[in-house]
Amino acid sequence: FSKLKELAFKDGVGVDIGGATGYVSRKLLQSNVCSRVYSADPNAKLVEWAKNKVQELNLQQKVIPVVCTNSSLSLPERVDVAVSVDVYHHQE
Repeated sequence: FSKLKELAFKDGVGVDIGGATGYVSRKLLQSNVCSRVYSADPNAKLVEWAKNKVQELNLQQKVIPVVCTNSSLSLPERVDVAVSVDVYHHQE
């Protein structure tokens, strides 16, 4: 995350593609890389788990778990930074 800090977008929006439990999304937020992060994953059960974790941590306004598909990512707004960690096994 240290390299991403150099790209920090003070009021920017990020997306964690393959966000699963939202761990990387929360790290992006904690590292001040951006002020809001979409955690996108095709697994609805993992997204639901992430939503519960985000609520538990009171981060609902800053980390937004969303369901996507393996081939499409549809977000309600433009993002400034996108990260993808260990998602090659989902690509078709």
